[in-house]
Amino acid sequence: MNIIYHELPSGDLASRNLAIPQRQKIEEAISSQESVIEIDLRSVSSISESYADELFGVLVKTYGQETVLSHMKLVNADDFILHSIASVIKRRSQEFRACA
Repeated sequence: MNIIYHELPSGDLASRNLAIPQRQKIEEAISSQESVIEIDLRSVSSISESYADELFGVLVKTYGQETVLSHMKLVNADDFILHSIASVIKRRSQEFRACA
């Protein structure tokens, strides 16, 4: 079952603290292992490394890159936003492997 997540704020996302409640909502879907959550980034203009780390990096550190990417799909994101998210995921996946 796919879940489409439209709840990210619009504009420039920069605060780690604002990312925490978003991560917690997404984490519920990922931890259920039954759904793929499509995160719609259409209204996001930019994303800071700290926001991306709190939203995506913490999930990768907790569940591992393979689990997160198999249960999450990013849609309607520009290349700059995807690059920011990918660099955080890469860094956190190395931390996950080191702890495993």
